[in-house]
Amino acid sequence: MSWRTVNDIKELPPLYVLLVKFPTYGHSVVYYDGVFYDPEFGVLESYTPDGKITHFMELFIDDIYEDKQIDIKIPNDFKEAFEFDQEAYETFKRLPYPQKSKCINGISHYKNPLVRKKNIEKIMASLKKQGESI
Repeated sequence: MSWRTVNDIKELPPLYVLLVKFPTYGHSVVYYDGVFYDPEFGVLESYTPDGKITHFMELFIDDIYEDKQIDIKIPNDFKEAFEFDQEAYETFKRLPYPQKSKCINGISHYKNPLVRKKNIEKIMASLKKQGESI
């Protein structure tokens, strides 16, 4: 997985590591289920230190996601690809959340539309192949 920019902390997944930037240094903070675990400031219900939260990396631990229904935001380029490939979409819908997130967010660092498109095509092919083996 890759570090992704934080747009709105309320939209982040249940478990992740945050990059927090302070004027002279930066460090990482773990977030899980409404609680921030900061090595410098301790355990916090809300993040109040003066650092700026810049990026996050989602963590996947199966027990945390078991029996939880988590919606994933599907970008427009994936929606378009799914419209043209229902078989891949049906397979995608059956995946557990961690696998869905890895498909969608695993290429979030690709900004070039052509590179993203090629990677989405590879993901669609992989999903179809998975669907055939189910």
